[in-house]
Amino acid sequence: MQGKKYLELVDAYRASRGFQIYTLKQTIQVSFSTFRVNFVELERLLQKHSRFDPRFHGVLNRDKLQVDFIEIIRLLHNYCASVMSLVEHTRRVAREILPADALKTYQNEIDLRFKQSPLHCFLQDLRNYFLHHSNPPVAHVIRYASTESAGAGIELPNKSLLEWKNWNKASRDFILQQNNGILLEVIVTKYTANVDEFMRWLDDHIETVCKPELDELWQKHDEWADFCKSEGIPTTHAEFQEAAEKGIL
Repeated sequence: MQGKKYLELVDAYRASRGFQIYTLKQTIQVSFSTFRVNFVELERLLQKHSRFDPRFHGVLNRDKLQVDFIEIIRLLHNYCASVMSLVEHTRRVAREILPADALKTYQNEIDLRFKQSPLHCFLQDLRNYFLHHSNPPVAHVIRYASTESAGAGIELPNKSLLEWKNWNKASRDFILQQNNGILLEVIVTKYTANVDEFMRWLDDHIETVCKPELDELWQKHDEWADFCKSEGIPTTHAEFQEAAEKGIL
């Protein structure tokens, strides 16, 4: 009988709408974590080239710089791919979780933060550039204003980018507004900060809208946990380890 009761509690927990919502939220978190790791890896290498370093300049050092260029292209590819994965996964989950009014609020937030953002349009198109055209050219530049450096780092040269004819208008305008080239560290840092802020908003939005379902989920979880505790059934790693050491399992 106790085994039957245990299975009933587990089934009730996993069959709840709250469990479905929780699981879908975890899907978004995995995609967001992938995006964040790609950003951190790319940013770390871009920062390495954020100032003049004689080890990477001069004829004899070009091979060292080329190695980093190849790695930057790889990491930028992964970053752009994870941008689009996060967009698509988040959209699908939002449609499955949120009721109509809350979904409309979500879409308004997306439009405000991303659909109207030239930077977002550019990164979407840059992913298509990778996919359908080529690896984008990169260059290390140092710009000067008077006697002080006005900017340094890894750039995507405007002239080379614009040879591709499939940029949409917003992306092309964004490229043309840059000063000869697009400084990668600046744009990925800015875009990632916007994504971070949006993901915090989305988590709060889901928690608020789906509070009744999530509250029911944790109530069912507590019922299951309380039953396990009353029957001496381990539920955590530490409890399983303790039971195994005592020869119970």
